[in-house]
Amino acid sequence: MSDSELIGYHRAVIARIAMDQGQLQQALELYNLAERDRPHTATLKNNIAWAIATRTSLQGPESLERALRLARTAIAIDPHPHWIDTLAAVYAARGQFEMAIQTEKSGHNNPDRLKAYAERKPPQVSWAGAMIDLKQSRQGGSCYPTKRWVSHVDDRFNGPNDFAGLTVVQGIGVGRGKATGIIAEIAA
Repeated sequence: MSDSELIGYHRAVIARIAMDQGQLQQALELYNLAERDRPHTATLKNNIAWAIATRTSLQGPESLERALRLARTAIAIDPHPHWIDTLAAVYAARGQFEMAIQTEKSGHNNPDRLKAYAERKPPQVSWAGAMIDLKQSRQGGSCYPTKRWVSHVDDRFNGPNDFAGLTVVQGIGVGRGKATGIIAEIAA
């Protein structure tokens, strides 16, 4: 993985954190930068399309058109059922509920989503649990004294850095003799 791809990967991770914390515009900006750094990543394209499809504050004619392009491109790269579900959500967000139903049936065929689309309801945000809660990590015996998130990196990253307003507050972990993890906290 090149340095640019590595930075793009971490921007995408931090964008997911920002998204889960409701910092939608900041998350979208980071996703856009990550896509620039990693243009051939289906997961990244899918995540951007899903974010737009499931958050009305990110929607507009141009962004929904972009979400459609990204979802289709993700499927062309890798026809994974999750990406197909995202395409269905994009169709629903665009008001194309019949296409959403047909597409969902070829993805995970989720009965709740099919029912919602049949009732002409737009997709709902699904929190994926990307955050590591300090209380839960202590109760679960995690070795990470984290406030927010731990993401593994390699030897090319050590020490504090700044990712577009998201401050890396501590490097932890050991791998090949160097710090291999970061803890990121959303800057206020």
